[in-house]
Amino acid sequence: MFTLRRRQKQSYFRINSVYHLLKLFLLLFLFLIFSTGQVSAQIILNEFSATTSDDWVEVYNSSTEAVNLSEYILVDSIDGVKQFSACLLLAGGFLAVDWSNRLNNGGDQIKLKKDGVVVDCVAYKEGPACGGKDIDLPELESGQYGVREPEGSGNWVRKSTDTKADNSQCLVYSPTPSPTPPPTLTPTPTPSGVTATYRINEAKDGNGLALSSVMIYVDNQYTHHYASEDLTFGNGRYCDDDKQVACGFGQHAVKLTKSGYQDWQITITLNAGQFLEDIPVLTALAPTSTTAPPLPSPPPSPTPVEELTGEATEEATLSSEIKTDSEDKEKEAEGEVLGSSAKKRDFLPFFFIGGGLVFLAVALVFLKRNSASNLK
Repeated sequence: MFTLRRRQKQSYFRINSVYHLLKLFLLLFLFLIFSTGQVSAQIILNEFSATTSDDWVEVYNSSTEAVNLSEYILVDSIDGVKQFSACLLLAGGFLAVDWSNRLNNGGDQIKLKKDGVVVDCVAYKEGPACGGKDIDLPELESGQYGVREPEGSGNWVRKSTDTKADNSQCLVYSPTPSPTPPPTLTPTPTPSGVTATYRINEAKDGNGLALSSVMIYVDNQYTHHYASEDLTFGNGRYCDDDKQVACGFGQHAVKLTKSGYQDWQITITLNAGQFLEDIPVLTALAPTSTTAPPLPSPPPSPTPVEELTGEATEEATLSSEIKTDSEDKEKEAEGEVLGSSAKKRDFLPFFFIGGGLVFLAVALVFLKRNSASNLK
């Protein structure tokens, strides 16, 4: 019986040792996976501008060799994509790309992807947060920039000044052209992955100055994008994030608008694999007169009549009666004067006629006496 217990004890220790050995191998395996993932992240996000007038993102090459950036893309929280131009970024080099007011001021997420895998991510304000960690910059005021401190390796901090790269460490990448396939006798359908690109560069005015907030319309529908912007066309594709503006192959009318300028319009035809590019120039509208005709003067408002009550009414009535009596007396006196004058005017004719008769009588008496005297 003692021998049986001893064998059971040895078997227990043997199983327990195997369990701990497997656990050790598992931890070692996980360590190798995560350490390899850290080493493979050659290109990382280093700085970005999301709350200023222009949006841009800067990346850093942390490796000891030049890296082809055409294998990487930037993606925001609603899967808006920004592709890098053909560029070989030197070891320890920085590159900044404009993202055409794409990032949300209230909060967003910037992911750096290679072959569909997220190699770096940063989130600010309302996010959403990158997987497995908190918001990197929960407070990012207007006019501030998100920057790694120290650059290229540290944690994310806020700064009021930027160190945007001048892109001098980016060499133009010219891939070896693939051989032209022989022509086919029968037409083949367009593959779903093939697209066409129409690049709208930064709009300018007649003096060559850059214009901001220039809205882009496709087929008279607002795309919610501003120049500059790359529009991608293809089967089943859309030019806006809400998938309301269809951008299939074929002919489309593109229009740019800005307040105070004439609309810029062009009609383009895009086929699979085609690339078109324009530098729009908007003409300022002539200023219009803002002098308005004089408005007619409003009629004078009637003087409000104050309603009298109580003692005030009695005083007003007494005053009115006194005024009426005074006016009557004045009219009566005026009538007497007028009557006296009328009487004098009526008496004058009789006065002159009577005087004339007296004068004639005296003259006749005088003549009669004079005649009698002469007869004697």
